[in-house]
Amino acid sequence: MQPFVRALAIRMQKAIAEGSFVPAPVGPRGEAEVQEPDPATAEERGGTRHVIKYSGFLRICPGPLDELACVAATAEGRCEGLVLDEGEGYWEQIEAPHLPGRAGQMTLLDLRGRAWVWSIDIIDFQHALRWLRQRCHDHGKYGSYPDASPMELVTFDPYRHGDFLISERPAGYRASPVPGWELSPGTAKRQCCATEDCHNSTVVAVEKSWLCWQCERRAKRRRAVHAKWQARASEAQALSTEEESAVGDQDITGGSIPF
Repeated sequence: MQPFVRALAIRMQKAIAEGSFVPAPVGPRGEAEVQEPDPATAEERGGTRHVIKYSGFLRICPGPLDELACVAATAEGRCEGLVLDEGEGYWEQIEAPHLPGRAGQMTLLDLRGRAWVWSIDIIDFQHALRWLRQRCHDHGKYGSYPDASPMELVTFDPYRHGDFLISERPAGYRASPVPGWELSPGTAKRQCCATEDCHNSTVVAVEKSWLCWQCERRAKRRRAVHAKWQARASEAQALSTEEESAVGDQDITGGSIPF
Protein backbone atom coordinates (compact mmCIF):
# COMPACT_ATOMS: atom_id res chain seq x y z
CA MET A 1 0.00 0.00 0.00
CA GLN A 2 2.82 2.39 0.85
CA PRO A 3 4.47 2.13 -2.60
CA PHE A 4 1.12 2.95 -4.18
CA VAL A 5 0.62 6.01 -1.94
CA ARG A 6 4.21 7.12 -2.61
CA ALA A 7 3.73 6.80 -6.37
CA LEU A 8 0.44 8.69 -6.18
CA ALA A 9 2.09 11.50 -4.17
CA ILE A 10 4.94 11.76 -6.68
CA ARG A 11 2.48 11.87 -9.54
CA MET A 12 0.43 14.58 -7.79
CA GLN A 13 3.50 16.70 -7.04
CA LYS A 14 4.59 16.42 -10.66
CA ALA A 15 1.13 17.50 -11.86
CA ILE A 16 1.17 20.47 -9.48
CA ALA A 17 4.63 21.52 -10.71
CA GLU A 18 3.45 21.33 -14.33
CA GLY A 19 0.32 23.34 -13.52
CA SER A 20 -2.04 20.63 -14.71
CA PHE A 21 -3.38 19.86 -11.24
CA VAL A 22 -5.82 22.67 -10.40
CA PRO A 23 -8.91 22.65 -8.20
CA ALA A 24 -12.33 22.61 -9.80
CA PRO A 25 -13.77 26.08 -10.41
CA VAL A 26 -16.09 27.35 -7.73
CA GLY A 27 -19.64 27.62 -9.02
CA PRO A 28 -22.22 30.27 -8.14
CA ARG A 29 -23.24 30.20 -4.50
CA GLY A 30 -26.68 31.69 -4.93
CA GLU A 31 -29.26 33.14 -7.30
CA ALA A 32 -27.91 36.67 -6.81
CA GLU A 33 -24.48 35.60 -8.04
CA VAL A 34 -26.03 33.99 -11.12
CA GLN A 35 -28.10 37.05 -12.01
CA GLU A 36 -25.42 39.63 -11.20
CA PRO A 37 -21.94 38.09 -11.00
CA ASP A 38 -18.91 40.07 -9.95
CA PRO A 39 -16.96 41.58 -12.87
CA ALA A 40 -13.64 40.13 -13.92
CA THR A 41 -11.97 43.36 -12.80
CA ALA A 42 -13.20 42.99 -9.21
CA GLU A 43 -10.66 42.86 -6.42
CA GLU A 44 -10.14 39.54 -4.70
CA ARG A 45 -10.77 39.00 -0.99
CA GLY A 46 -8.33 41.08 0.98
CA GLY A 47 -8.47 43.91 -1.55
CA THR A 48 -10.47 47.14 -1.45
CA ARG A 49 -13.97 47.46 -2.87
CA HIS A 50 -15.94 50.51 -1.78
CA VAL A 51 -19.72 50.55 -1.46
CA ILE A 52 -22.04 53.23 -2.90
CA LYS A 53 -25.36 54.02 -1.21
CA TYR A 54 -28.35 55.69 -2.84
CA SER A 55 -31.86 55.83 -1.44
CA GLY A 56 -31.24 52.87 0.84
CA PHE A 57 -29.79 50.62 -1.88
CA LEU A 58 -26.15 49.50 -1.83
CA ARG A 59 -23.94 48.78 -4.83
CA ILE A 60 -20.31 47.71 -4.62
CA CYS A 61 -17.47 48.92 -6.84
CA PRO A 62 -14.95 46.56 -8.41
CA GLY A 63 -12.22 48.40 -6.51
CA PRO A 64 -11.61 51.73 -4.73
CA LEU A 65 -14.11 54.50 -5.39
CA ASP A 66 -11.52 56.85 -6.90
CA GLU A 67 -10.66 54.21 -9.52
CA LEU A 68 -14.22 53.58 -10.74
CA ALA A 69 -13.98 54.29 -14.47
CA CYS A 70 -16.62 55.24 -17.01
CA VAL A 71 -17.90 52.38 -19.21
CA ALA A 72 -18.92 54.56 -22.18
CA ALA A 73 -17.49 53.76 -25.59
CA THR A 74 -15.33 56.31 -27.41
CA ALA A 75 -13.49 56.30 -30.73
CA GLU A 76 -10.38 55.05 -28.93
CA GLY A 77 -12.22 52.41 -26.91
CA ARG A 78 -13.46 52.58 -23.35
CA CYS A 79 -13.56 56.02 -21.77
CA GLU A 80 -10.79 56.64 -19.24
CA GLY A 81 -12.78 59.23 -17.29
CA LEU A 82 -13.69 58.67 -13.66
CA VAL A 83 -17.17 58.56 -12.17
CA LEU A 84 -16.16 60.20 -8.90
CA ASP A 85 -17.27 63.76 -8.21
CA GLU A 86 -16.65 64.57 -4.55
CA GLY A 87 -19.22 67.36 -4.69
CA GLU A 88 -21.99 64.82 -5.26
CA GLY A 89 -21.47 62.58 -2.25
CA TYR A 90 -19.83 62.01 1.09
CA TRP A 91 -18.69 59.19 3.37
CA GLU A 92 -21.40 58.07 5.74
CA GLN A 93 -21.61 55.46 8.47
CA ILE A 94 -24.55 53.08 8.27
CA GLU A 95 -25.62 49.97 10.12
CA ALA A 96 -23.51 47.19 8.70
CA PRO A 97 -25.54 44.82 6.50
CA HIS A 98 -24.90 41.27 7.63
CA LEU A 99 -26.05 37.70 7.33
CA PRO A 100 -28.15 36.04 10.02
CA GLY A 101 -26.48 33.62 12.37
CA ARG A 102 -22.94 33.32 13.67
CA ALA A 103 -21.31 34.60 10.46
CA GLY A 104 -23.33 37.80 10.68
CA GLN A 105 -22.46 38.25 14.33
CA MET A 106 -18.76 37.93 13.52
CA THR A 107 -19.12 40.61 10.84
CA LEU A 108 -20.83 42.93 13.32
CA LEU A 109 -18.10 42.34 15.88
CA ASP A 110 -15.36 43.12 13.35
CA LEU A 111 -17.10 46.32 12.23
CA ARG A 112 -18.52 47.26 15.64
CA GLY A 113 -21.92 47.32 13.98
CA ARG A 114 -21.15 50.22 11.63
CA ALA A 115 -19.70 50.42 8.11
CA TRP A 116 -18.53 53.32 5.94
CA VAL A 117 -20.17 53.78 2.54
CA TRP A 118 -20.14 56.54 -0.09
CA SER A 119 -23.58 58.16 -0.03
CA ILE A 120 -25.00 60.06 -3.02
CA ASP A 121 -28.35 60.78 -1.36
CA ILE A 122 -27.74 64.54 -1.60
CA ILE A 123 -28.28 64.60 -5.38
CA ASP A 124 -31.43 64.09 -7.43
CA PHE A 125 -32.22 60.97 -9.42
CA GLN A 126 -30.95 62.33 -12.75
CA HIS A 127 -27.50 62.91 -11.29
CA ALA A 128 -27.59 59.68 -9.31
CA LEU A 129 -28.36 57.85 -12.55
CA ARG A 130 -24.94 58.88 -13.83
CA TRP A 131 -23.36 57.04 -10.91
CA LEU A 132 -25.61 54.00 -11.19
CA ARG A 133 -24.88 53.73 -14.93
CA GLN A 134 -21.16 54.19 -14.21
CA ARG A 135 -20.60 57.22 -16.41
CA CYS A 136 -18.33 60.24 -16.20
CA HIS A 137 -19.71 63.77 -16.58
CA ASP A 138 -18.86 63.87 -20.29
CA HIS A 139 -20.91 60.73 -20.99
CA GLY A 140 -23.58 61.08 -18.33
CA LYS A 141 -26.45 61.88 -20.69
CA TYR A 142 -28.74 58.86 -20.96
CA GLY A 143 -28.81 57.08 -24.31
CA SER A 144 -26.18 59.28 -25.95
CA TYR A 145 -23.24 56.88 -25.80
CA PRO A 146 -23.11 53.07 -25.96
CA ASP A 147 -21.33 50.98 -23.36
CA ALA A 148 -17.85 49.72 -24.15
CA SER A 149 -18.13 47.04 -21.46
CA PRO A 150 -20.72 45.81 -18.96
CA MET A 151 -21.19 47.85 -15.80
CA GLU A 152 -18.93 46.81 -12.95
CA LEU A 153 -21.20 48.06 -10.17
CA VAL A 154 -23.20 45.17 -8.72
CA THR A 155 -25.78 44.95 -5.97
CA PHE A 156 -24.19 44.47 -2.58
CA ASP A 157 -24.63 40.93 -1.29
CA PRO A 158 -23.66 40.34 2.37
CA TYR A 159 -22.81 36.73 1.56
CA ARG A 160 -20.29 37.60 -1.17
CA HIS A 161 -19.21 41.10 -0.21
CA GLY A 162 -19.38 41.21 3.58
CA ASP A 163 -15.59 41.00 3.85
CA PHE A 164 -15.20 44.25 1.87
CA LEU A 165 -17.08 46.41 4.39
CA ILE A 166 -14.80 48.87 6.15
CA SER A 167 -14.90 50.17 9.70
CA GLU A 168 -12.56 53.13 9.10
CA ARG A 169 -13.32 56.17 6.97
CA PRO A 170 -11.12 56.14 3.82
CA ALA A 171 -8.46 58.84 3.75
CA GLY A 172 -7.89 61.26 0.90
CA TYR A 173 -11.48 62.48 0.51
CA ARG A 174 -13.05 65.70 1.70
CA ALA A 175 -14.59 65.68 5.15
CA SER A 176 -18.06 64.26 5.56
CA PRO A 177 -20.79 66.88 6.07
CA VAL A 178 -22.09 67.65 9.52
CA PRO A 179 -25.14 69.73 10.50
CA GLY A 180 -24.53 73.35 9.60
CA TRP A 181 -22.16 72.64 6.72
CA GLU A 182 -23.08 73.63 3.20
CA LEU A 183 -22.48 70.86 0.68
CA SER A 184 -20.64 71.66 -2.50
CA PRO A 185 -23.01 71.74 -5.51
CA GLY A 186 -20.52 69.80 -7.65
CA THR A 187 -19.00 70.81 -10.95
CA ALA A 188 -22.24 71.95 -12.61
CA LYS A 189 -24.37 74.95 -11.59
CA ARG A 190 -27.65 73.75 -10.15
CA GLN A 191 -31.02 75.30 -9.44
CA CYS A 192 -32.58 74.01 -6.24
CA CYS A 193 -36.26 73.22 -5.92
CA ALA A 194 -38.33 76.19 -4.74
CA THR A 195 -40.03 74.10 -2.06
CA GLU A 196 -38.64 74.73 1.40
CA ASP A 197 -36.65 71.81 2.88
CA CYS A 198 -36.48 70.05 -0.53
CA HIS A 199 -32.91 69.25 -1.60
CA ASN A 200 -33.60 68.20 -5.20
CA SER A 201 -31.92 70.26 -7.91
CA THR A 202 -31.30 70.42 -11.64
CA VAL A 203 -28.60 71.71 -13.99
CA VAL A 204 -31.16 72.61 -16.65
CA ALA A 205 -31.85 76.34 -17.07
CA VAL A 206 -35.14 76.89 -15.22
CA GLU A 207 -36.90 79.69 -13.37
CA LYS A 208 -36.34 80.34 -9.68
CA SER A 209 -39.86 79.08 -8.99
CA TRP A 210 -38.99 75.66 -10.48
CA LEU A 211 -40.33 72.63 -8.63
CA CYS A 212 -38.90 69.14 -8.82
CA TRP A 213 -41.15 66.35 -10.09
CA GLN A 214 -42.02 65.24 -6.57
CA CYS A 215 -43.01 68.70 -5.37
CA GLU A 216 -44.79 69.44 -8.66
CA ARG A 217 -46.89 66.31 -8.24
CA ARG A 218 -47.81 67.31 -4.69
CA ALA A 219 -48.61 70.85 -5.84
CA LYS A 220 -50.90 69.56 -8.62
CA ARG A 221 -52.69 67.31 -6.16
CA ARG A 222 -53.20 70.21 -3.76
CA ARG A 223 -54.50 72.45 -6.56
CA ALA A 224 -56.92 69.73 -7.64
CA VAL A 225 -58.21 69.28 -4.09
CA HIS A 226 -58.52 73.05 -3.64
CA ALA A 227 -60.44 73.39 -6.92
CA LYS A 228 -62.72 70.52 -5.90
CA TRP A 229 -63.57 72.14 -2.58
CA GLN A 230 -64.10 75.50 -4.26
CA ALA A 231 -66.53 73.88 -6.70
CA ARG A 232 -68.42 72.26 -3.83
CA ALA A 233 -68.59 75.57 -1.97
CA SER A 234 -69.92 77.33 -5.07
CA GLU A 235 -72.58 74.65 -5.56
CA ALA A 236 -73.61 74.89 -1.91
CA GLN A 237 -73.83 78.68 -2.11
CA ALA A 238 -75.90 78.52 -5.29
CA LEU A 239 -78.25 75.96 -3.72
CA SER A 240 -78.62 78.11 -0.61
CA THR A 241 -79.46 81.13 -2.76
CA GLU A 242 -82.12 79.16 -4.64
CA GLU A 243 -83.68 77.94 -1.38
CA GLU A 244 -83.80 81.47 0.04
CA SER A 245 -85.41 82.70 -3.18
CA ALA A 246 -87.99 79.92 -3.06
CA VAL A 247 -88.85 80.74 0.57
CA GLY A 248 -89.25 84.41 -0.34
CA ASP A 249 -91.64 83.56 -3.18
CA GLN A 250 -93.75 81.45 -0.83
CA ASP A 251 -94.00 84.33 1.66
CA ILE A 252 -95.17 86.69 -1.06
CA THR A 253 -97.82 84.37 -2.52
CA GLY A 254 -99.05 83.01 0.80
CA GLY A 255 -99.34 86.30 2.72
CA SER A 256 -102.49 88.54 2.97
CA ILE A 257 -102.69 91.76 1.00
CA PRO A 258 -104.13 94.65 3.07
CA PHE A 259 -106.93 96.88 1.55
